[in-house]
Amino acid sequence: MASEKKPSALYPRVAECERRLNNLIREIINVGKEMFPVGKGLYMADIFFMGVMNRSINLIDAILVLTGHWNFVAAGPLIRIHLDTLLHLSYLRTIKDHDAFIIQILEGKQVNKIKDEEGEKLTHARLRDYARSMFPQIDNVYKETSRLIHFSDKHVFTCIETVDDAGVFTGFIGKGSSKWREKDILSLLRCAIAITEAILAIGRGWVLEKAQINNPKDEEK
Repeated sequence: MASEKKPSALYPRVAECERRLNNLIREIINVGKEMFPVGKGLYMADIFFMGVMNRSINLIDAILVLTGHWNFVAAGPLIRIHLDTLLHLSYLRTIKDHDAFIIQILEGKQVNKIKDEEGEKLTHARLRDYARSMFPQIDNVYKETSRLIHFSDKHVFTCIETVDDAGVFTGFIGKGSSKWREKDILSLLRCAIAITEAILAIGRGWVLEKAQINNPKDEEK
């Protein structure tokens, strides 16, 4: 059974993580404003980033709502989906022909059917190869968040209320579960923060690159 109090009311460090995520939403919006100045050219990468930023904001918002209801069974997979965004964005920023990749995405082609310049299909394992230099903790985050997509021990133990000396236990089936430990909640939210910060870093990099493209004379000064 979920506690009547939100995790943030019980755990100050959880509240701190939630504040950071809300601040990151505002930062994404600000980067978006810098990325699309009035009267400037629009690139294929801009369209891609628009989808990335919109997806990120809505995923973070949903993660925060679910966290407030102790619903980490649903929040965990959303963090994994958030990581999926970073994987694709990292690949985009490491290749020369951005437009060709984006066009295939816009045409609805599955990413794992697309091949990179070396002829390798862009599976998640392959995408992690491209993300690792920018996001060194990618493998650990991928592993931990994947455990919350696939049925695992966490989905079982958070349903157990008590176990007596005879091994008899009482369980709970319902919305949310306050059996999630503080360290597990913090691990999830910190993953979401790290992913979002990495996405923002790439977004800011594109803003700078785009400014140089639009104003090549500034680079020469």
